[in-house]
Amino acid sequence: MRAVPVLVPITVLLFLANAAAAQQPSGSRPAASVLELMKSIVIPASDAVFGVGKEAPKNDKDWTAVQDSAAKLTDAAKLLMRQAPSTDGANWVKYSNAMSAAAETAGKAAKAKNVEAVLDAGDVLYGTCDDCHKRYMKK
Repeated sequence: MRAVPVLVPITVLLFLANAAAAQQPSGSRPAASVLELMKSIVIPASDAVFGVGKEAPKNDKDWTAVQDSAAKLTDAAKLLMRQAPSTDGANWVKYSNAMSAAAETAGKAAKAKNVEAVLDAGDVLYGTCDDCHKRYMKK
C-alpha cells in the first residue's frame, strides 16, 4: 500500500501526457520533450537505481523506492520510444526497448531485495543510456 501514494501521481502524469499526445495532430511535438523527460523522470529515477551501488536499501521502504524508480524508468522508456527522430529512428527504438528491459529487470531485482541483481541491471541500464547519448546527444 505504500507504493500507491507514489504511483498515483505518476499514473496521472503519464495518463495526461498520453492524452495530450493523442490529441495532437500527427507530426506535432509530444507533451514533454526528451530533455524534459530526462530531467524530470529519467535522471532522478536512474540515480535511485544506481544509488544501490553506493548504499544498499536498508528496509522495505527503501526497496520500494528503488522498485518505484525502476517502474518510472520503464514508463519513461515507453514515452521516449514515441519520440524517435525521423532519421535513425530504429536505433532510438532499440535503445528505448533496452532501457525498458533493464529497468524492468532492476524492478524485479529490487522486489526480490537482491542488491547484486539491481547492480547488474544498473550496469546494463547505464550502458544503454551511454550508447544512446553517444549517438543522439548534441555536443
